[in-house]
Amino acid sequence: FAPASQELHSPLPMDRDRQVLLDYYAVGLSLDGHPMQTVRAKLDAGGAVSSKDLAQIQSGRTVTIGGLVTVRQRPSTAKGTIFLLLEDEWGFVNVVVHKSLVEANEQVVKRAPFVIVQGRLEKDSGAVNIVGRKFRELEVGGGRFVHRAHEFRQSPWAH
Repeated sequence: FAPASQELHSPLPMDRDRQVLLDYYAVGLSLDGHPMQTVRAKLDAGGAVSSKDLAQIQSGRTVTIGGLVTVRQRPSTAKGTIFLLLEDEWGFVNVVVHKSLVEANEQVVKRAPFVIVQGRLEKDSGAVNIVGRKFRELEVGGGRFVHRAHEFRQSPWAH
């Protein structure tokens, strides 16, 4: 009876960005970083801001920001408006997608895991929102990154 042959498993080394993306895919978070860090230099070069930059920007200005969509909401009381909660490595930002823009941007605002938004910054009593005008899917992790936002919809039994 001959012993079974043994093969040593020698996986390729994994860089930090790949580890972070795999962590987010597996459990929705990472202790090693945030997926937006993998595209931050590209966003900065294109003139985009981060969530931490918004505190220094005057309300009413047009900004471009990108993030991981963590929550999508379309409450029945909002008359077709969609609300996105984007997350970057510094925090969160609320994005308002008016009904008139939803259909033309449906693939992005309803399905993309990462979104880049250009819109008007609104600050009111501590609340910070971006009223979106233009939307594009932001490619992170070579476009292979899979993440599902929490999608809260009103119960059919609620009145």
